[in-house]
Amino acid sequence: MKVSDADTECPHKLQGILDSPPYVPAIEDVVFLESDKERGVRLQLDFLKPDTLLREHGVQHTKEPLEYPGRFTGPGSGWSTRYKTGEESHGLDR
Repeated sequence: MKVSDADTECPHKLQGILDSPPYVPAIEDVVFLESDKERGVRLQLDFLKPDTLLREHGVQHTKEPLEYPGRFTGPGSGWSTRYKTGEESHGLDR
């Protein structure tokens, strides 16, 4: 094949293919990542990120707060600011 026989449109066609949506890397494809079908992947990443950062900083254990002042408390919320063990009131009550 001679150079004169080469498709002069080839570089333009190749760039058109590389710029098309299927060739956009998934990490850069915001429309793809925000789709309902990828919700599970987003949730995995949302849980993985803080877990990775905690491990990188050597955190082995965390504690979850039992009280959420002003958020779940109040009349009719089903939550109180204390929980009870026997007669003593110690934290959260549902």
